[in-house]
Amino acid sequence: MLNKRSGSSLSTHAYEITHRFLSDIGDTECTGIYQRVIDETEIGMLQAIMEFTQGNQSKAAQLLGITRATLRQRLTRHKLR
Repeated sequence: MLNKRSGSSLSTHAYEITHRFLSDIGDTECTGIYQRVIDETEIGMLQAIMEFTQGNQSKAAQLLGITRATLRQRLTRHKLR
């Protein structure tokens, strides 16, 4: 079993949410979970960052450690702009 970290780390939240998702789907056939987790996590993160920066893409890109062009691509990919 994975070593659960205490506190409020992102990995702890990811573990708990993924574990809950797997429990919810049970024996239901499901594929592509990795990409689904990545996409849905990215959507939530982008929404939170854009809200935090009040829509300032330069500040958001800086916080994320990516270029503005990459941020715009991600926002467009997820239909967030």
